[in-house]
Amino acid sequence: MRVNTRVFNERQQDELLLILKSRTGERYAISGSQLAKRLGMRGSSNDCRKIRQIVHELRTVQKQPIIANHAGYFLPDSLEEANKWVDVLKSHAIEEIKTRRDIIRGLPAYFEPAKRVRMF
Repeated sequence: MRVNTRVFNERQQDELLLILKSRTGERYAISGSQLAKRLGMRGSSNDCRKIRQIVHELRTVQKQPIIANHAGYFLPDSLEEANKWVDVLKSHAIEEIKTRRDIIRGLPAYFEPAKRVRMF
């Protein structure tokens, strides 16, 4: 018997959202492995990947403003808290773009000597 994974995923989405809505705010962040266990999973790295996928679906399809930080996932308990984390994400994105730029700038100096001695 084949399980309808779409229905199963919707149930998991509903349960995960209910968990997050029951305790809002950064102070109540819950880790991916804890969420997985509360959803009846083992809490393994594969289960944490599944949690990330569910969160992604909740953000993109259901437009839920789920935030993730070092402590885990949470729903903001105020607009100010949400805006704080939106600003943090923007700052991280800018730093990633700068890192990308710096790596690209360093590539010619790194690979030109290597080409001369046939390292690459």
